[in-house]
Amino acid sequence: MDRIALISPPWPLFNRPSIQLGALKAHLRVTFPDLAVSAFHVYLGIAAAIGYAPYRAISGRTWLAETVYAPLLTPDRMDEAAALFRREAKGHPDLADTDFFTLVARVKAVTDRFIDGIDWRRCGLVGVSASLCQMTAALYFLDRVRRAAPDTLTVLGGSIFSCSATPAFFHRFPQVDAVVAGEGEKPLARLVAHLLAGGDGRQCRCRGLVTARSASESAPGSEAGANAGFYQMADLSALPPPDYSDYFRLLATLPPARRFFPVLPLEISRGCVRRAETVSGAGAAIAPEAACGPEGDSGGCAFCNLNLQWAGYRKKTARQAADEAIGLIRTHRVLAISYMDNALPPSICARALAAPRNAGLEPKVFGEIRATTSRRMLERMRDGGLAEAQIGIEALVGSVLRKMKKGVTALENIAIMKWCEELGIKNASNLIAEFPGTDDDEVARTLRVIDHVQCYRPLLFVRFWMGRSSPVFDRYRDYGIRSVSNHPNYRRLLGEAAAGAIPFMIQQCRGDRAAQRRRWRPVEERIDRWRADYERLHRGGWTEPILSWREGGDFIIIRRRRIEGEPETHRLTGTSAAIYRFCRIPRSLDRIVSAHPGQGSAAVSGFLSMMAQKRLMVEERGRYLSLAVRAGARGEGGGRRRLRSPHGHNHGRIQDPFRGGSCFI
Repeated sequence: MDRIALISPPWPLFNRPSIQLGALKAHLRVTFPDLAVSAFHVYLGIAAAIGYAPYRAISGRTWLAETVYAPLLTPDRMDEAAALFRREAKGHPDLADTDFFTLVARVKAVTDRFIDGIDWRRCGLVGVSASLCQMTAALYFLDRVRRAAPDTLTVLGGSIFSCSATPAFFHRFPQVDAVVAGEGEKPLARLVAHLLAGGDGRQCRCRGLVTARSASESAPGSEAGANAGFYQMADLSALPPPDYSDYFRLLATLPPARRFFPVLPLEISRGCVRRAETVSGAGAAIAPEAACGPEGDSGGCAFCNLNLQWAGYRKKTARQAADEAIGLIRTHRVLAISYMDNALPPSICARALAAPRNAGLEPKVFGEIRATTSRRMLERMRDGGLAEAQIGIEALVGSVLRKMKKGVTALENIAIMKWCEELGIKNASNLIAEFPGTDDDEVARTLRVIDHVQCYRPLLFVRFWMGRSSPVFDRYRDYGIRSVSNHPNYRRLLGEAAAGAIPFMIQQCRGDRAAQRRRWRPVEERIDRWRADYERLHRGGWTEPILSWREGGDFIIIRRRRIEGEPETHRLTGTSAAIYRFCRIPRSLDRIVSAHPGQGSAAVSGFLSMMAQKRLMVEERGRYLSLAVRAGARGEGGGRRRLRSPHGHNHGRIQDPFRGGSCFI
């Protein structure tokens, strides 16, 4: 064997190379310098063929994506797949004119042309990486490879298949010889070494690798086979920078009208810091259960199953991360970076982001961060190029966050929403609705909090979905769920035989789901209005925050822009202004009182309550946060101004408990 092939099928984001393929190719090239490794980012060719707008729409919804390859994999499911596609695509403007049967035919033609253009018999191994949206596509690609090269070893990797590697899976999908359970570098390298030594890959015994044989030898009820324990890098310092050369070569072959400047996916860490375990010893083999805490508590969010492929938590040094970013920017001459970490490690991230700037490079960066990130650290990230962030907000009510085991407070969530608005960072975060066990009071409180935070960029309304092996799945009865099973769409797309025997990633739960759907509908409608209002208030290039305050020395002016009518303005003086400044970060009542001696607790409480009623501050469990953002904190002069009459203000009237009078403007 002198060559292997790695494939990423549709439907990842088309405007970036696959970090899975890039990382695996780089590791294999270092480990086996004489081995030819080809990485095929096939999804880019599919996107160029069907159009970027339809591709983006399909890749944004799991079941839309899975319908396209399902009838190619199981032709008798064509009508079911078409019906599901039409249901999922309903109302999407980029799919309004899309005929499902024409789409499938076109995708098949492009896919088959790719498959037929390569002699797969020359490859000793073909590996396919698959995450959400790629299940049916991955299986179809391997089916076509198997037909073209029956003796070539075929391997599936990616979190979506880790829990599916059972005897029934290998029986139903014989085109798959092995499944990598967990991180791929070391199991794949061990498998390649086994092949180079003349061994039969289907008989390879390797931690982190499940074959049909090892799955059949596993204990009853096991989901991943006898060799499913993780076999991962002890640390990330040995990882070379990802190799994206194949993606950029493919992009260069597209017609000029189809070319674009891609985004570079990078990583600084792997795993979840909240589930951190010490990983010691080179090539340590860690069983999946080792990532769990006492009594099987994962230590992470209750709904999350993103860490099925990792045990513990590891991170690169700031120097390593910075060198990778600078090197790839200069190699590929693009200035957009997307960090793929579950959550960026703040201090390392800030130093890594600063290095390209110090080298004269100005990339725009996306990353996921925790809501506990301090404002100072967030500002350092912004100065390093962080332009957009997804924050693990998920809920705005403390009791819901505790049910989700988020490990943050509602006030911390609101504070980081405020700081993103203040620093000019686009906040692309979610609000998870319909979480099992949430009640009417929690929905009502969510609506009240939205009334306070609608001055910030709106959250994305996302419905809870049950992921296999997430904490809520493992303890579903604790959340009022009667039963869990494969999502019915698997049956629609793959048939009863597969859906009834194989554990898949997306589950359906029976319990209070219908009641939750009705309960959370007002929140969905309110978020739709929130988004519409926010867009109207930022139309025409207006960048000034909706709710802001300006410094006046011994007073401050608070200004709220409104859709209808002139802005609402307030003036705070003396102690009132001092308290409002003090609460720019969350503060407890005791801290506020002690920081302003001479003012009684009753007077301070009265002022804080008045501020909360006017939606100028927010309170959670005795802690307070000022909601207005500091005007001009973005370094942009506070936004573009429209000329107004000097008398065209809406006068705000605030009773000042510290002066016994009223403040007017």
